[in-house]
Formats: sequence, structure tokens, C-alpha cells
Amino acid sequence: MSPHVCVGVCAAETSSAGGNLMEDQTNEPATRAREEGALELAEPKSMKPYMSLTIAMIQGRDIATALREIASLPLEERYVWRIASALKWALVDFNPSSLRADIKSLPPADLAKIRQLVRNRAMQFRLFLAELYSVDEANRMLRESPS
Repeated sequence: MSPHVCVGVCAAETSSAGGNLMEDQTNEPATRAREEGALELAEPKSMKPYMSLTIAMIQGRDIATALREIASLPLEERYVWRIASALKWALVDFNPSSLRADIKSLPPADLAKIRQLVRNRAMQFRLFLAELYSVDEANRMLRESPS
């Protein structure tokens, strides 16, 4: 697991006392940027082991307990499944001509919103592939042209 990039929520969960869990656990301010909706994605019970893992890593504590908790999760409750299934549903019916029609017909302000929304996703997707496969395999996959 690579803790070096976190555009969403990382361990910036709200604690029951109303504070920030990362601040509570590390005595340091949570400096990661949070996107809209990121906190809601961190709330499910299945995400708690991932939050515990991140906090343990930041604090330099043993991560074995958090890894055991993650290992006990069914595939459909895992973080990797959330990403892979979101990509499937987002792209299962991808049609370049429909995309081009939207790009040509959107007002410039709306197109700018879309572009800003996906700006970091290419980097995140590359990192996802690099973790799931390897850096070399991710680079190879991204270089290949569709048939």
C-alpha cells in the first residue's frame, strides 16, 4: 500500500467528538485536501480498517492488526473493489462519438468544470495501475493504443 498520494480523504475522518480523526490520532493537523463527497466514502464500516492502517502507518505503529481486518473483508467491501467497479460502471458503455458530441456542444464554462473534475484522475489511475500491477506494467498499459 502506498500512502504517498491522497486526493480524496485519506485518514481525515471526523471523529465522534466532532474533530478530525487524523488530528486526534497523530496530534498533527490533517493537511490532505478533501474533495466533495470524500468524507461520505470514508464512513462505511468496511473503510475503518483502511483508516486504522493509514493512522498506524503515519504514527509508525505496527500495521498487522489493520491488515488482518482488511484481509477479512469480502472482495465487494474492499477499497480496490470500489475503484474497479466504479471504473466499470463509468466506462462500460464508453462511446468516443458521444463524448465528442458533448465536448462540442457544452458551453465553455461547463466544459471547464468537467475538465477540472477529471484533472487529477489520470495520475490517480496511473498510480492505481502501478499498485495493482507494477510501474512498468502500468506504463506499458497506458502506452498501448486501443485496437
